[in-house]
Amino acid sequence: MNPHIKKALLKGRLILLFGAGASKGCQNTLKQDIPLGWELAEILAKEMGEEYHDEALSDVYAAAKDILGSQINTLFEQ
Repeated sequence: MNPHIKKALLKGRLILLFGAGASKGCQNTLKQDIPLGWELAEILAKEMGEEYHDEALSDVYAAAKDILGSQINTLFEQ
């Protein structure tokens, strides 16, 4: 193990950062695969009452956050 990583781990100061796709293969509490990318964008668009037309997830998320407010957190918890 890298000595810098080991030292941070032993001191409780290790932070792991995950990129896109880190949750691929994970399941929610309903034993369903977690939606990624366009699937998540489609769900967010539906929750806003909009049709999804292949917009970028970042754009759909930004709009959903503005429209749904804190309700978006409840959606992610589900």
